[in-house]
Amino acid sequence: MRDGVAFPLDWIAIIFNPSFPYRFSHMMVASYLTVAFVVAGVGARYQLKGRHPELARTMLRMGLELAIVLAPVQALIGDMHGLNTLHHRPAKIAGMEAHWENDGPVPLVVLAVPNEIAEHNDYEIAIPYLGSLILSHSLTGGIPALKDFPPKDRPPVLPIFLSFRIMVGIGFLFIFMAGAGGILWLFRRLDRARLYLLALRWCWPLGFIAIIAGWTTTEVGRQPWVAHGVLRTADAASPILAMSIAVFIALFVLVYGVVFGAGIRYIRRLIKKGPETKPAAEPEILANRPISAAFEEGQAAERTWPSRRNGRSDPMESYLAVVWGLLLGLAIVMYVILDGFDLGIGILFPTTRIEAERDQMMNTIAPFWDGNETWLVLGGGGLLVAFPLAYSILMPALHVPILVMLLGLVLRGVAFEFRWVAKPYHHWWDRAFF
Repeated sequence: MRDGVAFPLDWIAIIFNPSFPYRFSHMMVASYLTVAFVVAGVGARYQLKGRHPELARTMLRMGLELAIVLAPVQALIGDMHGLNTLHHRPAKIAGMEAHWENDGPVPLVVLAVPNEIAEHNDYEIAIPYLGSLILSHSLTGGIPALKDFPPKDRPPVLPIFLSFRIMVGIGFLFIFMAGAGGILWLFRRLDRARLYLLALRWCWPLGFIAIIAGWTTTEVGRQPWVAHGVLRTADAASPILAMSIAVFIALFVLVYGVVFGAGIRYIRRLIKKGPETKPAAEPEILANRPISAAFEEGQAAERTWPSRRNGRSDPMESYLAVVWGLLLGLAIVMYVILDGFDLGIGILFPTTRIEAERDQMMNTIAPFWDGNETWLVLGGGGLLVAFPLAYSILMPALHVPILVMLLGLVLRGVAFEFRWVAKPYHHWWDRAFF
């Protein structure tokens, strides 16, 4: 810390911190496990309705193969991650377990209502000794308790206590579902186990819920610190007015709520429709986009497109401003040049009403669409990281036009994606793109 500002001393040590291998592997396995149950859930849905039987069996087996391997591996990684957190952030573990004081072997609190004012748990249901066994691998081992830390250094207990149990509960449910599916598969009863397929069908959103609960545990559990032992969250608060931040967040929630709502609706329609059994009479050339690949024509089009400190001085410190200034200048120039092509397409878009010409215009920018906008993200993020004072001056003064610009970028990107799959109502997305 210098003059109340936190300066990083070693970026390598910050990025590859002691929790990095556990956190990275835990998240990667969670992502694949989520996808495994989404695929298996869709397969179970088709199997129950007697649609696309070959595809349904393939999806069921692909999803379960992955889940049978990854579900127990995730439990093992989670155990190692917990032990690592106990070593480096004991207050977080004490909050996750709602463990208030050391008075013998630690029970596993299954359910409770943590009372932070009285510093105990209301309506507690606990299993004796199991907390010690899990956290210390000993029946009599102890762990630091919440009362060992000053109240100002404790995380909010109720949110992380509940979110952690949601995540772990879903994890054990996945282990059960994977094991049960493996047994049914082994005895060749998987395709006829209607009760199991009904349960599996509704497992598809649980992985997403578990990931959100896990990140809630991580980020709320790090409180009251931004950088543990260095900078508190209260000291890192932005000088921007609370109303401006509230409006900004509300608009983003609204926009992304609409975007994700529409996306989920289209995904449900694609799943309900199922794969095409006959080739289209007149194949339509779709853009090289992930959502278009759900169509047979889009898959064909995919194949035709090209791959897409301390007080000591640092000898590099005097050059950092120049280096970052050049990087920001490069980001701005590249954005103007590359995204200018996209903007030009948007300006020319209303000049023709011929659908084939509009599709051709879209296809010309499809392979590198997202890459062009990355330069704008680099410029904005670089300004925040390298010149926080300039950022804190510009953002309060220009937050309204910047917000309008960001919302326009979101709407433009969404319109580009959805116009391919919203037919015959794609003209609304054409107007939104313009």
